[in-house]
Amino acid sequence: MSDAQLERTIVKINNNKNDSTFTATGEVLKFEGFLKVYLEGRMTTRKKMK
Repeated sequence: MSDAQLERTIVKINNNKNDSTFTATGEVLKFEGFLKVYLEGRMTTRKKMK
């Protein structure tokens, strides 16, 4: 099975007046790969429903 492909972005904004840094992160799924059939978290929900 192929690996999943994710695009990760990290943005850091610095403030020189008080040495603060703001960091934002995010991910976008580009290709599902094995995640399409990987059921972590979903299995417990299905078992509870039965």
